[in-house]
Amino acid sequence: LKSDSVIEAEIKLGDLVLVYNNEITFEEVFKANVKEINRFSIKLSLKKNVPTKLFQGKLWNIYTDTMETAYNTMQGSLFSLMSNKNLDKRNLITGRRKPVFLPLEEITLSSALNSRQKYAIQKALSAKDYFLIQGPPGTGKTHTLANLIIELVKKGNKVLLSAFTHRAIDNVLLKLIQEGFTDFLRLGSHEIVDAPIHPYLIQERFNELKIKKSYAF
Repeated sequence: LKSDSVIEAEIKLGDLVLVYNNEITFEEVFKANVKEINRFSIKLSLKKNVPTKLFQGKLWNIYTDTMETAYNTMQGSLFSLMSNKNLDKRNLITGRRKPVFLPLEEITLSSALNSRQKYAIQKALSAKDYFLIQGPPGTGKTHTLANLIIELVKKGNKVLLSAFTHRAIDNVLLKLIQEGFTDFLRLGSHEIVDAPIHPYLIQERFNELKIKKSYAF
């Protein structure tokens, strides 16, 4: 799709969007992923096959599909939280029970970390329930989180890293690579993941495995 004016929107590469025209009452609303975007055009991958002629000669609107990506997730999480099996988690969130911490363990951490970052990592490692690392931009939260992940793996833990945006995940993974840690798999597509992390995509690792097997005799 092309625009006659500069595209000024918060839509980013990899976003799930809704596509509809001004005759929304009579036309279908399509779901699509953003494959390419620049100042004057955007390339979408529709969730279903649609004749190209349908898009010709009409003005189309693109809107971020926050309903599916955010509302459904929050609604499902709320229902899960209210179930009896999550009573203890509910008590933690509402403050009825305080989080439990083990005594701080003396560990050797990177000299690139300051005293507060080291304390945050030690405190997180001692947490039995949860621990929140908070701070304004530029205070080294990403660096702290990367080193925390390394320490957790050293202790034999498996770590699931998730975030609200793909960019946030990639920032942590890039920091892990800088720290010399590459024992991870990235879920996602080439379009939404930073290029330096492409070798760690699960599909790339799977292709490497298939190639190795094909040369095995």
